[in-house]
Amino acid sequence: MDVFNSLGVMIDCSRDAVPNVARLKKYIDTVSEMGYNVAMLYTEDTYEVVNEPYFGSKRGKYTVEDLFEPSVNIEYGCAILRDLLNDFGDEKCAVAAYNAGPGNVYAWLADPAISPDGKTLIVENIPFEETRSYVERVESTKEKYHELYD
Repeated sequence: MDVFNSLGVMIDCSRDAVPNVARLKKYIDTVSEMGYNVAMLYTEDTYEVVNEPYFGSKRGKYTVEDLFEPSVNIEYGCAILRDLLNDFGDEKCAVAAYNAGPGNVYAWLADPAISPDGKTLIVENIPFEETRSYVERVESTKEKYHELYD
Protein backbone atom coordinates (compact mmCIF):
# COMPACT_ATOMS: atom_id res chain seq x y z
CA MET A 1 0.00 0.00 0.00
CA ASP A 2 1.39 3.40 -1.00
CA VAL A 3 1.23 6.19 1.55
CA PHE A 4 1.16 9.86 0.64
CA ASN A 5 3.71 11.95 2.57
CA SER A 6 2.13 15.24 1.68
CA LEU A 7 -1.28 16.73 1.14
CA GLY A 8 -1.43 20.10 -0.55
CA VAL A 9 -3.65 22.99 -1.43
CA MET A 10 -3.21 25.62 -4.15
CA ILE A 11 -4.05 29.18 -3.11
CA ASP A 12 -5.04 31.66 -5.80
CA CYS A 13 -2.78 34.71 -5.44
CA SER A 14 -3.24 35.98 -8.97
CA ARG A 15 -3.76 39.68 -9.45
CA ASP A 16 -7.53 39.32 -9.23
CA ALA A 17 -7.50 37.23 -6.05
CA VAL A 18 -4.63 38.39 -3.83
CA PRO A 19 -5.56 37.54 -0.24
CA ASN A 20 -4.57 39.83 2.60
CA VAL A 21 -1.99 38.52 5.06
CA ALA A 22 -4.40 37.92 7.95
CA ARG A 23 -6.84 35.98 5.77
CA LEU A 24 -4.04 33.92 4.19
CA LYS A 25 -2.61 33.03 7.62
CA LYS A 26 -6.05 32.00 8.88
CA TYR A 27 -6.61 29.87 5.79
CA ILE A 28 -3.23 28.15 6.16
CA ASP A 29 -3.90 27.53 9.86
CA THR A 30 -7.29 26.03 9.02
CA VAL A 31 -6.06 23.67 6.30
CA SER A 32 -3.04 22.64 8.39
CA GLU A 33 -5.46 21.52 11.12
CA MET A 34 -7.08 19.35 8.46
CA GLY A 35 -3.74 17.64 7.76
CA TYR A 36 -2.52 19.67 4.80
CA ASN A 37 1.24 20.19 4.88
CA VAL A 38 1.91 21.84 1.49
CA ALA A 39 0.71 25.23 0.24
CA MET A 40 1.29 26.31 -3.35
CA LEU A 41 0.63 29.86 -4.49
CA TYR A 42 -0.94 30.33 -7.92
CA THR A 43 0.47 33.52 -9.41
CA GLU A 44 0.39 32.75 -13.15
CA ASP A 45 -1.32 35.87 -14.40
CA THR A 46 0.59 38.31 -12.22
CA TYR A 47 3.34 39.04 -14.71
CA GLU A 48 4.64 38.30 -18.19
CA VAL A 49 7.38 35.74 -18.81
CA VAL A 50 9.60 36.46 -21.82
CA ASN A 51 9.39 33.76 -24.53
CA GLU A 52 6.38 32.11 -22.82
CA PRO A 53 3.40 33.52 -24.75
CA TYR A 54 0.82 31.31 -23.03
CA PHE A 55 1.95 32.00 -19.46
CA GLY A 56 -0.87 33.95 -17.84
CA SER A 57 -3.07 33.73 -20.91
CA LYS A 58 -6.20 32.60 -19.04
CA ARG A 59 -6.98 35.84 -17.18
CA GLY A 60 -4.58 38.42 -18.53
CA LYS A 61 -1.20 39.54 -17.26
CA TYR A 62 0.88 42.63 -16.80
CA THR A 63 3.00 43.48 -19.80
CA VAL A 64 6.02 45.76 -19.94
CA GLU A 65 3.77 48.40 -21.51
CA ASP A 66 1.30 48.10 -18.60
CA LEU A 67 4.00 49.18 -16.19
CA PHE A 68 3.97 52.63 -17.77
CA GLU A 69 0.33 53.06 -16.75
CA PRO A 70 0.39 54.73 -13.30
CA SER A 71 -2.49 52.69 -11.82
CA VAL A 72 -0.95 49.38 -12.90
CA ASN A 73 2.53 50.45 -11.86
CA ILE A 74 1.31 51.42 -8.38
CA GLU A 75 -0.70 48.18 -8.02
CA TYR A 76 2.27 46.07 -9.13
CA GLY A 77 4.76 47.97 -6.94
CA CYS A 78 2.47 47.58 -3.93
CA ALA A 79 2.12 43.84 -4.60
CA ILE A 80 5.89 43.45 -4.75
CA LEU A 81 6.35 45.47 -1.57
CA ARG A 82 3.62 43.44 0.16
CA ASP A 83 5.40 40.20 -0.84
CA LEU A 84 8.70 41.53 0.50
CA LEU A 85 7.08 42.56 3.75
CA ASN A 86 5.57 39.09 4.08
CA ASP A 87 8.97 37.51 3.35
CA PHE A 88 11.02 39.64 5.72
CA GLY A 89 8.46 40.58 8.38
CA ASP A 90 10.16 43.95 8.85
CA GLU A 91 9.36 47.21 7.05
CA LYS A 92 12.93 48.44 6.76
CA CYS A 93 14.11 45.09 5.37
CA ALA A 94 11.24 45.07 2.86
CA VAL A 95 12.01 48.62 1.71
CA ALA A 96 15.73 47.80 1.44
CA ALA A 97 14.91 44.66 -0.58
CA TYR A 98 12.61 46.69 -2.85
CA ASN A 99 15.58 48.93 -3.65
CA ALA A 100 18.60 46.58 -3.50
CA GLY A 101 17.00 43.18 -4.09
CA PRO A 102 16.16 40.44 -1.59
CA GLY A 103 19.48 38.64 -2.08
CA ASN A 104 21.43 41.61 -0.77
CA VAL A 105 19.13 41.98 2.24
CA TYR A 106 19.44 38.28 3.10
CA ALA A 107 23.24 38.69 2.97
CA TRP A 108 23.06 41.77 5.22
CA LEU A 109 20.83 39.95 7.71
CA ALA A 110 23.59 37.32 7.99
CA ASP A 111 26.18 40.00 8.83
CA PRO A 112 26.19 40.87 12.57
CA ALA A 113 27.62 44.33 11.82
CA ILE A 114 24.50 45.16 9.80
CA SER A 115 21.96 42.96 11.59
CA PRO A 116 22.79 41.92 15.15
CA ASP A 117 19.60 39.83 15.47
CA GLY A 118 19.43 38.45 11.90
CA LYS A 119 15.92 39.89 11.49
CA THR A 120 16.29 43.67 11.34
CA LEU A 121 18.81 46.05 9.78
CA ILE A 122 20.84 48.85 11.31
CA VAL A 123 20.04 51.34 8.57
CA GLU A 124 23.22 53.38 9.11
CA ASN A 125 25.27 50.23 8.36
CA ILE A 126 23.62 49.30 5.05
CA PRO A 127 26.61 49.13 2.68
CA PHE A 128 24.85 50.55 -0.42
CA GLU A 129 24.58 54.33 -0.10
CA GLU A 130 21.62 54.45 -2.49
CA THR A 131 19.70 51.84 -0.47
CA ARG A 132 20.60 53.40 2.87
CA SER A 133 19.38 56.78 1.62
CA TYR A 134 16.23 55.23 0.14
CA VAL A 135 15.28 53.51 3.41
CA GLU A 136 15.94 56.73 5.36
CA ARG A 137 13.73 58.75 2.95
CA VAL A 138 10.90 56.21 3.16
CA GLU A 139 11.09 56.18 6.97
CA SER A 140 11.16 59.99 7.11
CA THR A 141 8.15 60.23 4.79
CA LYS A 142 6.30 57.62 6.84
CA GLU A 143 6.90 59.67 10.01
CA LYS A 144 5.58 62.82 8.30
CA TYR A 145 2.44 60.98 7.16
CA HIS A 146 1.85 59.79 10.73
CA GLU A 147 2.24 63.35 12.03
CA LEU A 148 -0.27 64.65 9.49
CA TYR A 149 -2.86 61.88 9.43
CA ASP A 150 -2.80 60.01 12.75
